[in-house]
Amino acid sequence: MIVSSMNWNEIKSLLFSCAFKDLIVPLHNMNISLQDYKKRQDDLLRAQDFFMRHPEAPKVGTLEVFDLIIPDKDEAMAILQGKQNLVTAKGIPLNYDQLLDYDIDRWIRQEMHKGEDADLMEQYISDVKEVQTMHLHDAADTWYMDVSVIANGSDEYCKESLKELSKLYRCNFTRLHREYGGLEVVEINELLGELADEGKMPDDYKFVPLIFFYFAVDKVLDTNLVDIIPNQPEKMGVNEFFEKYPDAPNPKVLDMVELVIPKEQAKKILKGEKTMLFLPMNSLYSSILDDEEVGRWVDRIFAKHAVDMDDVYEYVDSNCEVSKLRLRDLDGTWHLDVTVSENGYFHLNMDDITALHQEFNCYEFDDELADVQNKIAQGKMDLDHVPGYYFFEIGAVLENKNLS
Repeated sequence: MIVSSMNWNEIKSLLFSCAFKDLIVPLHNMNISLQDYKKRQDDLLRAQDFFMRHPEAPKVGTLEVFDLIIPDKDEAMAILQGKQNLVTAKGIPLNYDQLLDYDIDRWIRQEMHKGEDADLMEQYISDVKEVQTMHLHDAADTWYMDVSVIANGSDEYCKESLKELSKLYRCNFTRLHREYGGLEVVEINELLGELADEGKMPDDYKFVPLIFFYFAVDKVLDTNLVDIIPNQPEKMGVNEFFEKYPDAPNPKVLDMVELVIPKEQAKKILKGEKTMLFLPMNSLYSSILDDEEVGRWVDRIFAKHAVDMDDVYEYVDSNCEVSKLRLRDLDGTWHLDVTVSENGYFHLNMDDITALHQEFNCYEFDDELADVQNKIAQGKMDLDHVPGYYFFEIGAVLENKNLS
């Protein structure tokens, strides 16, 4: 089977019918470009080979309701307000007993004893039950919240996993990092090795405190917290939105964007002293970084339907994903090529600047925020005209030409 010759429905069926832990995209992001699918060809073919060798691979079970105590009511409030859609639970025996599919766990162990590659087993087979809904509450049951779940799984306490989750779902990376430690992968492997050497790692690995569970929330089904936020409009859930707008587009992926920046800034990036780059949100950069096709689609939706603007911008974004940057001077006498770990945009308001603090440990715009707040208080600036910026989190340096 040549994956590129399959039609979209066949590809989507293949992707979403199996527990492809590392291949599956967020379920709220179904409109994947052909370029993205082609990048996954090798992975899909390896997956096909795996399941052809294991046609008996069991299908993961489902759990109708997962009961979870959340001591921090603010987290529940963030879910209710649509500011967060990721819930996490520690890998303790109580949670394992509810979530682990022991039949699949035993099958995985049997195949590993036969010599099957452990990494392949972990990549393609999940022993964590698919959770339909969650009942969230505090220990004293003074409040509760029932939510539907669109995706769930488990992962290790490593920075890479936490960062990836924070990109895929609305959540606070700083909180995840603080709660789960954010170890490096090599550190986790060393700890697992030490536990095994000391005989503290039993065959039933559910007692190893290096795993956590995650749950992507679709929508709130029921709660007694609504009185705290009077007249809170009901938000359209992920599935509901894409059922209503199946043609909702994704922005293009830009392989490389060239930017002219001061040489001193480029030097700081080269030395690792500067990890964030910002551009003003103006017509020049918008023409480069925003997908006009997505913008036109949004305009058509607003023109044809009585739709809430927040619902549309919750799930559809015209800002293109950027893979690499070429930073250079005006004459091209030097350039610096770097990867982009994450890019997006923000406005000078308290929520966005707080997110900048928490997710990127960046405080460059605190003075600008104070200035904007003063102008608004004095009636010199309207809330609809607050300045905005594009941001780029710099990853690795790829090439340095004549920058010294």
